Amino acid sequence: MAKRQLDTNIWIEPLVDDFNAEEKYFWFWLLTNPHNNLCGVCKIGFASIGKEMGLDKDIIVKLIDKFENTYNLIKVDKQTAEILNTKFKDYFWTSSGDIRNSLEKQLKTVDSKQFVDYINGEIEKIAWRNKGNT
Repeated sequence: MAKRQLDTNIWIEPLVDDFNAEEKYFWFWLLTNPHNNLCGVCKIGFASIGKEMGLDKDIIVKLIDKFENTYNLIKVDKQTAEILNTKFKDYFWTSSGDIRNSLEKQLKTVDSKQFVDYINGEIEKIAWRNKGNT
């Protein structure tokens, strides 16, 4: 099981500050759910998200639409049943070579070509430190 630490300032970030309670709950689920890999991709159906969160599937569909099309915080590939959190890297990536190695390994488990291309682009933007020099 992955352990993830979030800065407590997440509660007062301008982005989160404007969310209603349901949106905050969904955002924290997106950041901390057990289906995420380090790339920020989780493979799960909308109905399953609802079951995990205790919300109706209709509410989940509306939240996903808002987070994808209004907030631009996620991308959804319905063909592969994957959700990409585009801010995941801001919370959980460092410039460590170990992180890069883990990203490259986990990227092989992502089915969406669109997501693979996006993540590879994000990986290339980082000035990575060599493994062992972290």
